[in-house]
Amino acid sequence: MASISAAQLKLLATEYMFNFERAKAFLAAQKRESKKKVPGSSIPAVTRFSLPADPKPSRSSCTPRVPRGPRGPTGYNLFVSTMSPGVKVSLAAKLYKGQSLPPRAAITEVARQWKALPDAERLSWNRRAALV
Repeated sequence: MASISAAQLKLLATEYMFNFERAKAFLAAQKRESKKKVPGSSIPAVTRFSLPADPKPSRSSCTPRVPRGPRGPTGYNLFVSTMSPGVKVSLAAKLYKGQSLPPRAAITEVARQWKALPDAERLSWNRRAALV
């Protein structure tokens, strides 16, 4: 296995966002372990090296969580609640006698209509939802 220089390790640490000092300690331990051999054999001994865990910040040092209230509806939510009754009626009118409307049929149709809306109309629904 090829050796890695400290500069290369530091570059990798910044690029892949890992702790340089812990990686350096790990590589040093691996190098020491690779020199050990099983007695009476030329095969290196395989040992497991574990790094000490990073200290976890205490709860008291963290900023306290601020409870949020319920979120308001989005433009999509407002569109669905407004359009779904009419869509259910129009889909039910297309069914044969004795057939029932599949549970997700209405919401699927409303979602298709939402995707087909021009951006300006979607924006108007989002503005209405912001006022609610």
